[in-house]
Amino acid sequence: MTVLGATAAVLVVGVGATVLAVTRSEEADEKTKHLLLLTEYSISGNLAVGAGDVEFAVANGGDVAHTLGVRNGPITALLTPGQASKLELLDLAPGTYELYRSLHEDRGMVSTLQVVAADAGSDPAAPD
Repeated sequence: MTVLGATAAVLVVGVGATVLAVTRSEEADEKTKHLLLLTEYSISGNLAVGAGDVEFAVANGGDVAHTLGVRNGPITALLTPGQASKLELLDLAPGTYELYRSLHEDRGMVSTLQVVAADAGSDPAAPD
């Protein structure tokens, strides 16, 4: 397991018999941090974020290796089961972005990331 930044808050995600602990950094930066979980044929987590600098903790909760990329943008390293990595998106403009898993893209492993204006008045990740 890869630990991201200084320990301040720990999110524990259980997937089948696999439990991943992804540590969120509380560094003094301007990035908003979110978790994305990869399993076989699924990308889950916060798929609606505010514009600006965004950092995802990407965790592999599946049984096979996965990557996660943003179309025409960055992609994570190959993550073996139980590993995590970060994916930084800087100066992210409002709009929609395609997330894909390069090893399973041909099987429909794509998802949409919705980015809203930072001054939209509410946090898109907040529960209703």
